[in-house]
Amino acid sequence: MNLIGNDIYVFYGLLVVIIFQRLFEMDLSKRNEERLSQNYGARIVKSKESKLLKVFHTVWFLSLFIEGWFFGKTAPKEILIMCYFIVLVAQGLRFFSMRELGAYWTINIMMIKNQVRINSGIIKYLKHPAYIAVVLEFIFIPLTYSCYFTLIFFSILNIFIISKRINLEEKLLSRLCA
Repeated sequence: MNLIGNDIYVFYGLLVVIIFQRLFEMDLSKRNEERLSQNYGARIVKSKESKLLKVFHTVWFLSLFIEGWFFGKTAPKEILIMCYFIVLVAQGLRFFSMRELGAYWTINIMMIKNQVRINSGIIKYLKHPAYIAVVLEFIFIPLTYSCYFTLIFFSILNIFIISKRINLEEKLLSRLCA
């Protein structure tokens, strides 16, 4: 077995690591939401996109497992190394985004009175770095194991959902951070 990824189990291992990361993020988000609610009277902005994102990510993972099993094959070594590198960069973007936002980082969109717009760290240079990370993941994780249907179908839907969500976040921030 080639440790670069000649095996579906290496691909599945990558997926399991990302799933555990998502579960950790969901737990962190829940704790941050509770803190923001208790300390600042924040409330969750109900949006179709928040619920849709959770279901969407679950179906994306299922699609990767199924397509990988039936149709996947390891990408050529050069492409595989590039994909792993970009997925690693995406994790860095996500981590630094979460770190910079601190207790304000949540999966759900929160409405906080007297919100201060955070414009430091990585956010100073890239708006919405966590969403950029997700876009990169949706492209390069399927590419590692030639899951082309999942790559194309879910990437297109993902861009649509994220753009709607970013627009909602920007509207709220411009209203609350006046």
